[in-house]
Amino acid sequence: MNADQRLDQLEPLLSESMAILDQHTALLNRHTAQLKQLVNVALQHSESLSYVLREIIEVKEKQAGLAAKQEELANQVSALDDKVSALDDKLDQILGLLNAGK
Repeated sequence: MNADQRLDQLEPLLSESMAILDQHTALLNRHTAQLKQLVNVALQHSESLSYVLREIIEVKEKQAGLAAKQEELANQVSALDDKVSALDDKLDQILGLLNAGK
């Protein structure tokens, strides 16, 4: 077999191999584009989740502050109850003295 015959045998094989390589390259390019889209979507969701988590943390901090204020108000109401009770006792004493003097 001479060189021309060997080239004639290799040429179709090489052509078919190049066509397959072109198909694989096109497929790889499509996969690369799809992967970029997925990464962008993941980043968007990541940013959204980060925002939501920051908001949840802020709400929890505010909730803790409100709980502290609520406890403070409960203590103040309790102190007021004690003062009102003492005032009631004094009024009862005054009324008792006034009724005794009649």
